[in-house]
Amino acid sequence: MRILTYNIHHWDGRDGRADIERLAAVISQSGADLVSLNEVVHPVRRRGHLEFPLVDLAQAVGMNWSFGSSTRHIEGTDWRGPVGNAILSRHPIRDFNNHLLPRLPGTQQRSVLLAHIAVKGYQHAFTFGVTHLDHALEAVRLWQIRGLLREARDFSYPHLIAGDFNTHTPRRERWVPATLTHLREAGYVDVFAQVGRGIGATFPARRPIFRIDYVFVPTLWANRLVYAEVLDNYLTRVASDHLPLLLEWDLHSCYVH
Repeated sequence: MRILTYNIHHWDGRDGRADIERLAAVISQSGADLVSLNEVVHPVRRRGHLEFPLVDLAQAVGMNWSFGSSTRHIEGTDWRGPVGNAILSRHPIRDFNNHLLPRLPGTQQRSVLLAHIAVKGYQHAFTFGVTHLDHALEAVRLWQIRGLLREARDFSYPHLIAGDFNTHTPRRERWVPATLTHLREAGYVDVFAQVGRGIGATFPARRPIFRIDYVFVPTLWANRLVYAEVLDNYLTRVASDHLPLLLEWDLHSCYVH
């Protein structure tokens, strides 16, 4: 299974254009079966009319979709709408739940979208979690990831947690951010650190130097990872202010473990 995590910058590319076809091309060319999207505005109210770019994107790539709002509304020059996380899947989405994460007064509300994906041939649904953590404070991100893991504590089947964690991994691990340390101690493996190709930087897209987009998998299934890489090309450098991260995971062997 190929999995992509991608912050799409409220639909706007670096050229200021909201181009659904361009985003669809990035996803289609990746060959992803499952996609985590951050900074999704759904629906969009523009000049008094509602638009549904998430539905348009899902139809363009031939995938099922689900959306979870952070309860925040954002505004552009001529549009506004609720922002949150979304999932695209080539497999049926059996059900999904959206959970608000802890926050401090004055910080932005964040959420995690948890979906159960029905993969043909497997009795138990595969669980996919998508989140976007606080952009300013590591202490808040740590609090949020603890809240997220409380929601995931009962997962006994294969699952992944993906998204924009806003936590930079130093190239030399003299100091590891508290959020990443907590995930390790909770039994999760950073997919790119395990099987990644290159340096893994995803932001800013024009000249990536920070690795802030991640996928985590429980240690039990980490040896089923095949590879991970950041998709860095002309198209991805203009489609958003982040680069997408792609990984391949041998889901079949997880179920026969």
